[in-house]
Amino acid sequence: MAKAFQGYEWDGMRDHYSLTIDDALWRKVSTNKANCLGKNCHYYRDCPFFIARREIENTEVVVSNHALVMAAMESDSVLPAAKDLLLVLDEGHHVPDVARDSLEMAGGITPAYVKAQMDSVIQLVATCMAQFPPKSPPRLTNPERLTAHIEEMIEQNAAFVAMSELFLHGEGQESEYRFPMGVMPEEMRQVCVRLHKLTDGLRGLTEYLSHDLGEKTGKHDVVRVHQALLRMSRAMGYLESKTQLWHLAALEKVSNAPVSKWLHREYREGQWRLSLHCAGIRVCDQLDRLLWRNVSHVVLTSATLRSLNSYQRLKELSGLDEEEGGSFYHAGFAFQPLSAGQAGDPKNAL
Repeated sequence: MAKAFQGYEWDGMRDHYSLTIDDALWRKVSTNKANCLGKNCHYYRDCPFFIARREIENTEVVVSNHALVMAAMESDSVLPAAKDLLLVLDEGHHVPDVARDSLEMAGGITPAYVKAQMDSVIQLVATCMAQFPPKSPPRLTNPERLTAHIEEMIEQNAAFVAMSELFLHGEGQESEYRFPMGVMPEEMRQVCVRLHKLTDGLRGLTEYLSHDLGEKTGKHDVVRVHQALLRMSRAMGYLESKTQLWHLAALEKVSNAPVSKWLHREYREGQWRLSLHCAGIRVCDQLDRLLWRNVSHVVLTSATLRSLNSYQRLKELSGLDEEEGGSFYHAGFAFQPLSAGQAGDPKNAL
C-alpha cells in the first residue's frame, strides 16, 4: 500500500485500492478528526482526505450518503458551504431516521473513567500554560479555578451515578434501564443541567487553547506543539460529545416529543462500566436547523414519500410544512406495472 501510494499508483482512497482492505488494517493506516493536525500537518498538501475536500470545492455534483450529509451539516465540514448547495436527497423518507441515528449520543460515566479523563485535562492545560502560554488566557486556566471546576464535575457525575444505580439490578451483573417516556427524576435531571454547563465551559477552554496552539507552530518547537495539539484535539472531542450527551439528558422533550434515555452496565476489559445513552424520538427541530433553514434549496425524492396518498406522515417526522415554505408534488408513475405486466402459465415455461 505504501509503495502504491508513494508511486502515485493509488490515491489513498480505500475504495480505490486494487485489493479489499479489511477494517483492522484500515484503522492502522487511517486517522480520525481527533488525531488529525489539519493544516498544521507536514503532509497536509498530499493528504488524500484534504485533496478530496479541495476537489469538492470545484465540483458541480457531489454524490454522498445521507449519514455523511448529516455529519457535514452538523460540523460544517467536507461538503461546500450550505449557502452554496442545492441538496437533492433521494429516498427522502429515510432522512428522519438517519437524522435520529446521527444525533444519538452515548458516553461512559463510570467515576474512575471520568476522573482519569479530567486528570488528563488538568495536566494538559498545565503543560500548555507552562510551555505555550496564550497572550490573553481565559479565567479557567487559573489552576485553582480549573481544579475547583473539575472537582465539581467529578462530584456531580458521582452523584448521577449513585442515583443511576438505584434503577439497575444489583452489583456484579449486567443491567439496563430505560426511563419511561424518557422522564428522569427531577433531581437527576438537574444534575444533568449542571453537568452540561460545567462540561461546556471546559470544552470552550480546550477549543480556545487548541486554536491558540495552532498559531504557535512557527514560534516554538514544532514537534512539541504538534504533540500538544493532538492531545488537546482528543480532549476537545471527548468534551464535545459529553456536552451533547448531558444536553440531551437534561432536555424533557425535543421537537415536542420525549427524549429516549437509558442506562447500561456491562463487564468489559476486566471491569464494570456504566454508560448513559440519549436519543431524540423526533428530529423536526434538528432537521429544521441543519437542513430546512440552513440550506437554501433542498429537494426530497422517493417513491414512498406518501403514506395512504398523503404527505402528513412525512410532515410529522421531518417538520416540513407548506406554511413554512415547503411544497409537495406527486409526479405520478411513468411505468404502469398493472397494464404493462403479462401473465404466464408456469407449466408452459421452459
